[in-house]
Amino acid sequence: MGSEQRRGLAPLPDENDEQDGRAVIDTGPDPESASIQRDEQRTLEKLIAGMSEDYREALILREIEDLGYREIAAVTNVPIGTVMSRLARARGVLRTRWLEQTEGESGAVP
Repeated sequence: MGSEQRRGLAPLPDENDEQDGRAVIDTGPDPESASIQRDEQRTLEKLIAGMSEDYREALILREIEDLGYREIAAVTNVPIGTVMSRLARARGVLRTRWLEQTEGESGAVP
């Protein structure tokens, strides 16, 4: 057994090796895009964490847990109209804070 196999490494394909007629291409995000995505995820988590509990709960149940309005009403024990208004307000707050955050960051770099 070669040292490459012991380390869990596989040999690179030769130029003439065929991969079902397709080129071997890394389809993952490039490092810059991955970094931007991580930064945006951290910003989103921070903004959601800063919301009131009612708004945060409704937003997470709808957008992350993918519950319907009736399900959210049942879980939170509030009328469906309240769920709808909390979601609308939570989305508005998130949108406003996101724009403030991203506009502030874009102005920081010349």
